[in-house]
Amino acid sequence: MKTRFLVTAILAISAVPNMAHAQTAPAANHIYSHSELMRLIRTAHTPDEFNALADYFDRKHEQNTQKAKDEQTELNRRLAAPYLSPKYPTPVDTARRRLQYYKAEAEEYEHRADTYRQKAKEMSGTTHSPDSH
Repeated sequence: MKTRFLVTAILAISAVPNMAHAQTAPAANHIYSHSELMRLIRTAHTPDEFNALADYFDRKHEQNTQKAKDEQTELNRRLAAPYLSPKYPTPVDTARRRLQYYKAEAEEYEHRADTYRQKAKEMSGTTHSPDSH
């Protein structure tokens, strides 16, 4: 019983610095829930809010670009494999559709990030380059 209490106390004490670090993490890495994102899109009025939206959509663009690269690798692998399946859709068809989807999503997120970055620029009267994250 004392051992269990001691282990619990040690774990609780060691978690305090981690929780303090998590609270000071930059908002740029914030993962928004769907409702938070919709609320931020509806209520954004300041350059910081528009830049936060632009940064969020930049991250989504990067994620989908990476998924598209991974899917391109998978498509190439499947194209090199011998054709074994008489069923439709074939694995190649599936990989090709996913690749198109991820590319379209990445393009959409890039467009949205550019739109919000432009709104932030208009609101602040200054330039904020996409590379200065």
